[in-house]
Amino acid sequence: LIIRKRGKIVKVDTIKKDLRNIAKEFDLKYNSNWFRYFWISKRHARYLEYIGMCFDPIYTRFGKTAEKRIENIGKFEKSKEFKKIKKEFSGQAITKKEVLEGIKYCKKIKDKKLRKDLLELHKKILSNLKNDYLALLTITKNKQQQKILLNSILKHEWIHFLLIENKIYFKSISEKYWKYDEGLVTYLEFYIKDKLSYLEAIKNRVKYPSQKIYYIYAIKFRELTKNKETPKERKGILINLLKKLK
Repeated sequence: LIIRKRGKIVKVDTIKKDLRNIAKEFDLKYNSNWFRYFWISKRHARYLEYIGMCFDPIYTRFGKTAEKRIENIGKFEKSKEFKKIKKEFSGQAITKKEVLEGIKYCKKIKDKKLRKDLLELHKKILSNLKNDYLALLTITKNKQQQKILLNSILKHEWIHFLLIENKIYFKSISEKYWKYDEGLVTYLEFYIKDKLSYLEAIKNRVKYPSQKIYYIYAIKFRELTKNKETPKERKGILINLLKKLK
């Protein structure tokens, strides 16, 4: 599988190299077939976040339950919030369960055109789901955005998949533990680049509160695994934390 970037062809396998190294460093199982992605529009990405109960305040003001968000989806579509974010590039992970729930809620949208559009989107995603989850990237012609999507965002989502396949998934205990999942993935991104010392500096530069949490928890994982010299020891720390939080 290949992708064009800055006129050059980049093998997706080069992105997977870091994942194999993470697996080796943390005594994790690895299978290249776990990692897939699908391109969607920036506009569609915002609707998926909205219907998928993204916790961002931009969305929560339109409802804290899926039912309320569907009721207010027309207001969301016409809002200044939607206009502000509908052209942002991004990546996200989606599970089969979330797609099926999305289809259920999309059927309740009163606007026929929007209902048809979003149902077709969910069905396309469903047809591309070979495992229980899929990474979604927004289509963009901007070369810098493409670079970030492939070198950073896609890798972030795929690290989530690696951990889930190894049953290291804090949200499986409770939704409130999403901070641990995001912190662990961020920690692993910096660990494999040998740049853990940069976490504080980046945390201090980040302005968005929810994104800052990623770095706060990444620092927690750095301290937890400090002085752990073997892959089994590092994995043991993660497993023990999971057991402690249950």
